[in-house]
Amino acid sequence: MKALKPILLVALSSLVACASLPTDSSVTWDESNPDQGQLSGDPGRPTPITLSVGDNHIIGTSVPGPIEVSIDLPDGSQAPYYPEHETYIDVFTFTLPADQRLARIVAVQLDVEPFHPACGMPLDEQLGAFTGLARSDRIDWNSDTFENFVKLPAEHPLIGAGFARYEGEDLISIYEAGLVFGPIEVGAMTDELSDGTYTFWWKEGANKVSYVLNFVVEEI
Repeated sequence: MKALKPILLVALSSLVACASLPTDSSVTWDESNPDQGQLSGDPGRPTPITLSVGDNHIIGTSVPGPIEVSIDLPDGSQAPYYPEHETYIDVFTFTLPADQRLARIVAVQLDVEPFHPACGMPLDEQLGAFTGLARSDRIDWNSDTFENFVKLPAEHPLIGAGFARYEGEDLISIYEAGLVFGPIEVGAMTDELSDGTYTFWWKEGANKVSYVLNFVVEEI
């Protein structure tokens, strides 16, 4: 069995990364495919994708924005802030019928290339990519100010949130545990992911991260 690998301790070459990517019909979206292209960086207009029963691999890369700003926090520490969110987020939306459910979101592959210094925070102390799921066709978030950057969506709230840190982890299990991170809190996800429209949100600011996520759909 392949050992779990921290997202922020790995920096493989693109050649090695490509060698392990899925190559069969289970690839639902691949940003390197010219017929598909980049996933949306606009949370209000996510890329629509269609999931099938079984494996649905999403292959993408979040490219850091050009600007990093260190914000002084009340406790004397600093937090990195990255405006121009469209350069480092991926958002897509999908709809599930009543006889299907999203059973797992598995982080099949996570490769990181350090880019920004993250206010001097060592890689092994960073949390990985933030991910969220809304039961909606969009997410109301922007990075125009630091306050908006750290504020959770309100009009289209998240039903699950957590950090993608390790290969082999199931993000749905993480969402079911809930998230408490400083002033940010998203309760444990309890609803079955079926019969509705959902939007998935991937956000990484400091580093360039290439990922393969498997959205596993089952019949019910």
